[in-house]
Amino acid sequence: MSAPREPTLLCRESVDPQRLVEMIAQCATVAPHRAVLLRAVRDDGLATLDIVQSRVPFWPPKEGIRRPILVLIGDDLHTSKGPRAFHQRSLKRLFRDAAKAVIVSCASYPHFYELAVRACATFRRHVVLVECLPSTLDAWLDAMTRGGLSKRDMLVGVVRGEPFNGPAGNWCELPPMAPATTH
Repeated sequence: MSAPREPTLLCRESVDPQRLVEMIAQCATVAPHRAVLLRAVRDDGLATLDIVQSRVPFWPPKEGIRRPILVLIGDDLHTSKGPRAFHQRSLKRLFRDAAKAVIVSCASYPHFYELAVRACATFRRHVVLVECLPSTLDAWLDAMTRGGLSKRDMLVGVVRGEPFNGPAGNWCELPPMAPATTH
């Protein structure tokens, strides 16, 4: 069994500007949703914190960064285990500190990531972006509301035809997205 992956913080000061340009170019065709986040670091001065399933504490960040952070919680890599697969105290603190949340329970449409970036840049406050599968969507909504986020501060993307019991009016039903093509 491998060691848990540490949270990954990315900000202008942590990466060479030329390397950031290269990363954006690499993501543009194969992971356009990731390119959105990298451009936010470069252009808007935001930081991103990438969290994967692990019980490693992640919030507040050890680095003590003083800028809005878009926290990307990846609960969809191999299986979606829901909030219980993450450090509970960190999640509670993060949900308390966040201004908005976006839950992507469908394909990684760049539009959702752009909305999360826009909220983080506009409000100059932390924003949570959760990537999960439909099977754990309700658990994420419940954890966020218990943690202090209001349902009116959440945007949820779901797959067309999947049941949805979340905040009325704050969700978008989308068809499954075709895989990205590379040239």
